[in-house]
Amino acid sequence: MNTNWKEKIRSPELVMAFRRTGVVQGSAVWSETRVSGGGGANGQAVSVSSSVVERNRFFVIEEDGEEWEAKDAPIAVRDGHRVTVVFIGQKPSTTGWPCYYYNHNTAEFRANEDTLKHKWAPPSKGWHFVAPWIAAALCGAFSAGLGWVMAIPAAFVTYTYFPRLKARKAVLTSIESAAYGLVDEAKRVLAASAAASPATEV
Repeated sequence: MNTNWKEKIRSPELVMAFRRTGVVQGSAVWSETRVSGGGGANGQAVSVSSSVVERNRFFVIEEDGEEWEAKDAPIAVRDGHRVTVVFIGQKPSTTGWPCYYYNHNTAEFRANEDTLKHKWAPPSKGWHFVAPWIAAALCGAFSAGLGWVMAIPAAFVTYTYFPRLKARKAVLTSIESAAYGLVDEAKRVLAASAAASPATEV
């Protein structure tokens, strides 16, 4: 995943989004068990835990016959369902990562939060907020009466943490707005296509 602040989308104007719509084929769902543990050294007890993660994969066949694979989508699908996937990237690039999925048959619409927030949203790391206050508290403990020391973390938070938090919210809002717009566009295109198709006689 992209974790570098400088490589993430830092402005709504840099959001690039496009959609791909097609029919699901070859859908498969399976579960994976992940085991983790620790301890065992110096006579410590060994702790082991496990978790079950559901995975899925399917292929999308577009109207022009182009076929591509979708992995770990956050929506449920089965063969024959029509889906729209919204890809997000950063200008001036024309490529993106799948971030939003919409199932036209079930009306399920969900985001891939891991890809969306970890790859594209600028970080608002909590330590930017907490660390200066801890440092100031320690300084105050050793320098009684220096109340002005508390102004240092306040200034740091004002000029670092809150601007990043604001930028993160603005970028995520822009991405979500683009995704909803593209899904609505896909709905209109499909509705127009269905209306233009000759009715099947029974």
